[in-house]
Formats: sequence, structure tokens, C-alpha cells
Amino acid sequence: MANELRLIRKTKRLRVGGSGPKRSELKTFQKIGEVSPLAVDVLNRILDENQGNDLGGDGYSISKQCNFEAVFNANNLYRQILLQKCIADHSHSVDEYLYDQWRTFEGLDRVKLEISKFVLEVFRMRLSEMKKGHSLNWHIDTDPSVICRAQICLKANNDVFEFNRRGSVEFFKMKPGEIFFVNTGWSHRVVN
Repeated sequence: MANELRLIRKTKRLRVGGSGPKRSELKTFQKIGEVSPLAVDVLNRILDENQGNDLGGDGYSISKQCNFEAVFNANNLYRQILLQKCIADHSHSVDEYLYDQWRTFEGLDRVKLEISKFVLEVFRMRLSEMKKGHSLNWHIDTDPSVICRAQICLKANNDVFEFNRRGSVEFFKMKPGEIFFVNTGWSHRVVN
């Protein structure tokens, strides 16, 4: 138990102070581009053909460092499929930069090429699926001074990203193929 608490404290420290701009220095969200309909089709196909859930699995140690059932309100209404796995000999690490080993899904190379137009490097890319009527609980991820997050919309639906930035709630909706920078250093959730 003491080792688990030390690991959780270490994880939290790793997520709040980096060399990049702090959360208050960046926009809450910003569209940075679009991928092709073919790339969206590839990602949707991967999600459809892989009905499992990597959350809480042995190859996804980062997801074990929080109560993912509570944060994601998971109870079989939310899942994630990793497109990048952690370097094998670091499988118990909480360092997101170690999730850089691409899995071999058909068509993923094209998606990687398209994404490279908008971001320099990709770590811990994953697909998320949320059932209709579901919402994630409010939570904070990593400060953008450590690592930034981008989101690609895969299906036209009623998902709304909500951010609580110093008591003011901001929100946006995405269209399929759009890529947004999302400042997950602020408390946020997704509502479908």
C-alpha cells in the first residue's frame, strides 16, 4: 500500500510541472486541423474490430494509477483501445512518453502520416468510445507544460467537451475529422 501511494504521488508530480507553457498561458481548446475521411474510416474500423477495453489492462499501467472507473464513469459505457503500447521493459511506468510503440493495425500508417502534419510526436494515442447518454466525470489530466493533448473526432454525434476554467464553463463540439488541441490541465469532462 505504501508503494502504491508513493507511485500515485510521483504520478501527480510528473503531471503538473514541465518546461512548456502552463495551462493558464494557453487557450482552453483550439482547432489545429483535419484528417481525411479515409483516416477517420481507418480509426473507426479499428475501434469496431477491436471490441475489448485496454483500460485497467496489464499493458496500460497509466490507467491503473487512478480510479479509472470513477474518473471515466466507466461501468461498460466507456472504453479505450491503445494504438501505442509502452516499451516492454517499462510496462509498469507512468511516463506517457514511453507509450510510443505503434501497434500494427491495417491502415494506421496512413493515419500516422496525416497526424504528423499537425503534431511533431505522438505518445499514448488511443481510441475512446462512449455510449450514448454517457458522460465522463470532471477530472484534470496532465498540465500542458508537461505534455499536450489533441483530440480527433471520429463520429458525428452530440458529444460536448466541457472545461471549467476558474469557475467559467467553456464548451465545444467537434465534427468528424477535426483535430483540436485540448487543455486538459483544466477540469474537464465529455458529455454524450
